[in-house]
Amino acid sequence: MPAGPRLRSLLRVLGRRLARTRGSLRVAGVTAEITINRDRWGIPHIEAAADADAWFGLGFCHGQDRAFQLELLARAGRGTLAALVGPAGLPIDRLSRTLGFGRMAAAQVAALDDDVIATVTAYVAGVNAAALATPRPHELVVLRAQRSNWRVDDVLAFLGLQSLSLAGNWDAELARLQVLLLDGPEALRAVDPT
Repeated sequence: MPAGPRLRSLLRVLGRRLARTRGSLRVAGVTAEITINRDRWGIPHIEAAADADAWFGLGFCHGQDRAFQLELLARAGRGTLAALVGPAGLPIDRLSRTLGFGRMAAAQVAALDDDVIATVTAYVAGVNAAALATPRPHELVVLRAQRSNWRVDDVLAFLGLQSLSLAGNWDAELARLQVLLLDGPEALRAVDPT
């Protein structure tokens, strides 16, 4: 079925917000030329002379392709999601702040060796360069919100969130901890003898 005029107009407007994936682009933050070729499925293939530039390229591609997702992840890790999505984000913000993803990330940054810091810094610089070089994602336009700059600690806070999501029983573990802290080991054994 052919697209009607309204659908064509909508697609044209939405298409203007898509990231540019062809041609050349000059961005700050790299030491040499990076080549990013996308295959027919849109998968980026990055060529760079230095590891840091390759990580920058990966961050740039993620910033182009996953801008809104990255914004959600950064805000969830910081505990500021409600500022973007409203009261629906408060439970996630409370959990993030209670578990201390931001504090954990800041402590980890201080403990990382220089090579890891350089890698993550290059990746984050790529994400932020994409934010400057591409239109705001549709979702942020609809929410009337701006992107925030990614930081090194956002990457580490995301790893904390990811670890939590991989533990399918985190809520049960949290409940066990509450019983242990509030009522002691005997109460915990009575509730959960395992």
